[in-house]
Amino acid sequence: MMVESVKATSDINSPVSGKVVEVNEVLSESPGLVNRSPYEDGWIIKVELSDAGESKMLEGKAKVEDTDMPVKMQMQALKIASQSLDLFDVSDCQSLAAHVKKEFDERYGSGWQCVVGSNFGCFFTHSKGTFIYFHLGTLNFLIFKGATL
Repeated sequence: MMVESVKATSDINSPVSGKVVEVNEVLSESPGLVNRSPYEDGWIIKVELSDAGESKMLEGKAKVEDTDMPVKMQMQALKIASQSLDLFDVSDCQSLAAHVKKEFDERYGSGWQCVVGSNFGCFFTHSKGTFIYFHLGTLNFLIFKGATL
């Protein structure tokens, strides 16, 4: 099964694993194309899935609202959040957030923060390249590394 990337980096709908078979090199010369249709010239990568079931597993469940993270880190955020939902009850937001924070601290160094819930407000300063806010199912996930002042 072949999957093409979606319209924009911030619109990636689900973390999948597999072999990258093609990268759209035109985007580095014309980054404005990212916001065009993925069915024309706005696609980012093509991936050959290692497990065809993955495309259905999170289909339509995840939506990145805002981020400044590198794409690979975004994919890890979605994957770790999804795994946390397999480990803990959806109503146990504290355990979900603790799991995501622990995984990010282990992978990317200490200092990560995670907020999980269906209704919250926040105001914070984060280190450049470490922020993501997304929905997964009915929950919102906010992950960032605090900035040192």
